[in-house]
Amino acid sequence: MFKNLDASDPVALVRCKLVSNGTLSAIAIFGNRVSLIIHTLYCYWKIVHPVHQRKYYRRWMVYVAVLLPWLLGILVKVPLNISTTGILRGFCRARAHIGSAEAFKVCWLFNYRLDVSRSVYFLCLYFISK
Repeated sequence: MFKNLDASDPVALVRCKLVSNGTLSAIAIFGNRVSLIIHTLYCYWKIVHPVHQRKYYRRWMVYVAVLLPWLLGILVKVPLNISTTGILRGFCRARAHIGSAEAFKVCWLFNYRLDVSRSVYFLCLYFISK
């Protein structure tokens, strides 16, 4: 996207680490998935256990449900994307600085295998439909 970036320029480095490699979109996508999980669990709680929901529901739970997906997205995606992105030969390269085989496994695990959202979603749908 950006050509001839200088690795010593702090603006180019920030632009590379946040915009070019997709860190901001990764935060939004991860937050969207966590938000879907929270909404599914809330619907399950409200439909299957209505008495319990009326008794224990508090207003602060809404604030936590709004804030939690964004915080988790920042905590999970930012360290991985920023630590492995760099400027090589004037171009921004995502996941170019993976130091070892163990670091590669951790990146692969966090980026591709931790997709719990679908399983929680379908599990809740299964129990609601019973």
